[in-house]
Amino acid sequence: MHVTEKLTRPLTEAKYLNADNADRYRSIMRIFYENYEKLRYWMYQEEVYAEMTADPYFADYRMEQCQQDLAMLKELKKEQEEYDSILRQLELTDYEQIRQKLDECMEWLKDYPERLQSCVAEKTLNEERIRALSEQAAQNEERISELRRRAEYLETCFAAERSLHYVELPGEKAEAAESAEKLRSLLAGECRDMDKEQIIRSLNQVYFENRGFLTDYQIMQTELFEELDREAQKGDPSAKRLDIAARYQGVRIPFGRLLTHLAEEIAELKDLIKAGDRELFEDILANTVSRKIRGKINSSNAWVEKMNSLMGAMNTSSGLKLNLRWRSRTAETEDQLDTKELVELLKKDYRLMREDEAAKLSAHFRSKVEEARRHARDSGGMISFYQVMKETLDYRKWFEFQLFFQKGGERVKELTNSVFGTFSGGEKAMAMYVPLFSAVVAKYQGGRPDAPRLISLDEAFAGVDNRNIRDMFRLMAEFEFDFIINSQVLWGDCDTLDALAIYQLLRPENAKFVTVMPYLWNGHARVMLEDESEMEKRAAQEA
Repeated sequence: MHVTEKLTRPLTEAKYLNADNADRYRSIMRIFYENYEKLRYWMYQEEVYAEMTADPYFADYRMEQCQQDLAMLKELKKEQEEYDSILRQLELTDYEQIRQKLDECMEWLKDYPERLQSCVAEKTLNEERIRALSEQAAQNEERISELRRRAEYLETCFAAERSLHYVELPGEKAEAAESAEKLRSLLAGECRDMDKEQIIRSLNQVYFENRGFLTDYQIMQTELFEELDREAQKGDPSAKRLDIAARYQGVRIPFGRLLTHLAEEIAELKDLIKAGDRELFEDILANTVSRKIRGKINSSNAWVEKMNSLMGAMNTSSGLKLNLRWRSRTAETEDQLDTKELVELLKKDYRLMREDEAAKLSAHFRSKVEEARRHARDSGGMISFYQVMKETLDYRKWFEFQLFFQKGGERVKELTNSVFGTFSGGEKAMAMYVPLFSAVVAKYQGGRPDAPRLISLDEAFAGVDNRNIRDMFRLMAEFEFDFIINSQVLWGDCDTLDALAIYQLLRPENAKFVTVMPYLWNGHARVMLEDESEMEKRAAQEA
């Protein structure tokens, strides 16, 4: 026999042979098999031992080992026979089903650890989901409670607003929720693009524009629902709102009731005023207003003449002369007079007018009154009759200003935008500042001789060259202005000024403070001072 690796490898098919000496057992069994094929049905121990030791693999094999191996094989054969007998007996029962069940149990036990781990992971995940859902449910409960509280708060606010009766639903009364929806639909078109702040701004604007017209009724702004507003919590809209109240016949009432009372009074007055009384009222209005307007126009003409006198006396380095004209406009309707004709009539004493002139003047103002009424009606109540009359009888809108200029011996021409564009930088500066300074001086001449002539200019003389800046300061000195000006580049140290206090403001980059550097121009040089108090001392010495 030749012992190979195949022969010495343990048998997986016969587990009872998978022992520590399986290589010797299988080799002996191989010897029996080969001799059996040679029709040798019997062998002695010595023969088995001889064939075993013939292979170098078993060079150290002893006789005692061979005897033990043969005895073990006999014992194993006996156990195998018993095992086969048991199997035959089991075949007569439901062994196969039991074996199958056992195999299934073994397979289940084999998969159990993995399934257990999966179930534990799934349980952990489900517990985490339950915890998260529980937290979410608790949050939702808090949210529901908060929304219920807010709903009650808003319903209270809505009921308080409804009690003011500023907005009424047509038809029968409805439940709170239904009426709120109807009100929202009713106001959606009008208030779609509005918010509370915008409405408050509009209310304040109208309130301050018209408060003076309602002085007799002591119009006042108040705040409502302050106690309800104190109950509001974070995130709730404010319940507090502005309201307007008034006094009527000594009793404080809401503004809505005042409108009702005024409407009743207007209706009563309309019934009381007869057509003849209206004409008499309009005649008195026309005659009284005409005298006042006449005085205003005469005063304005005198002011324009003063301006022209001042501009004519100015000596500019460019030789540019300026002149202002206050030209009357044409009539708007047939019943109204041209401004020129109207002014001529207003200049006359009403008692000295001819009958036809008085009729023309009365017809003109009746037309203005009727026009004012028409505009007030067309505005839908947004503009009062008083406002329209004030706008209509504003005499300043009956005229327009025209500025004329003259260079050297040239003829006088109107200063239009196109002509202004052809001027040099100095001429443009003169054309802008000379009328401005003249207008201010003409106004200040109406004051006391010792009154200050204050004038303030922001970014003074921007775009004007140095030569013309010098002339600008000369003009302000000749007009005896007490001026305050600021500029990024202008120092003001011109020889046309006798003295000037100069303050330079310095701010280092990103600094939170400004440093003031005082200078004094004494007509010859710019002197830096130690501090602002020294400027005051110098000013006191000059005085």
